[in-house]
Amino acid sequence: MNEGPRARWGDDEQRQQRIRELRAQRRSTDRVPRRRFQPLVLLLWFAAVAALAAFVIFIGFLAFAPRLIAWVEENPGSIKQGIVLDFVRWYQPDALADTPASNSQNRITFHVNTGANDSDIAKLLRDKGLIRSVLAFQFYVIQAGREGTLQAGDYDLSPSLTPSEIVAALRQEAGEELTIRITEGWRLEQIIGYLSTT
Repeated sequence: MNEGPRARWGDDEQRQQRIRELRAQRRSTDRVPRRRFQPLVLLLWFAAVAALAAFVIFIGFLAFAPRLIAWVEENPGSIKQGIVLDFVRWYQPDALADTPASNSQNRITFHVNTGANDSDIAKLLRDKGLIRSVLAFQFYVIQAGREGTLQAGDYDLSPSLTPSEIVAALRQEAGEELTIRITEGWRLEQIIGYLSTT
């Protein structure tokens, strides 16, 4: 009978030893640092993705920039949108320069039809050689706050005028109409006298 309790005690001792081993093993694995996802790694990953996206957008932007500037030139009214204006200033800054078409002092007469919009007037001015860029003219129309207020009529302008000066010149207001009747047989002095009184 003495053997029974000692055997059981030996089994208990082995069991306790095994429990101590398992606890020690668990503690040793708890001390091994677990792999954590560091915030710095996350920030670096986001920065790399953002840089790659910016690079792809920039390359695409450069590839499509000539098409985009052609579209802006066909639709000069779009220059009033901030992003379009910034694009034109970045890609083709000379397109908005306030420089004359030439140094020529010759006067060119042209007619603006009633109902012509700003783009029509700009194209007419470019065709007559009075401006270099339709975009520049449209830009200075917007800058002057003159959209849709350019006056129809006959103008006598020089290519040496800048687009902003031409915009200012196109504000000719319709004057008061007078009817003058010159009688046949009047001498020059009588005509001058008559005109000075009207």
